[in-house]
Amino acid sequence: MAQILIVENDDLMAKMYGYLFDGRGDRIRVYPRGDILLGDLDWNGGVEYDLAIADRTLPDTNGDVIVDKLK
Repeated sequence: MAQILIVENDDLMAKMYGYLFDGRGDRIRVYPRGDILLGDLDWNGGVEYDLAIADRTLPDTNGDVIVDKLK
């Protein structure tokens, strides 16, 4: 079972990813905005994810910023 992070502000895309990975039995965490994720990462010290999918055109931040923070 993989830990998967999805940061996607488009509800339809987020649901599609969720259905895809949930059907495999993976543990999924979905965030609609990057600032919420970045706040959670600062608060809990971070969780190790096996896969991160981040929208590069989020309204509040860039997906590249999120990926850099996860490294």
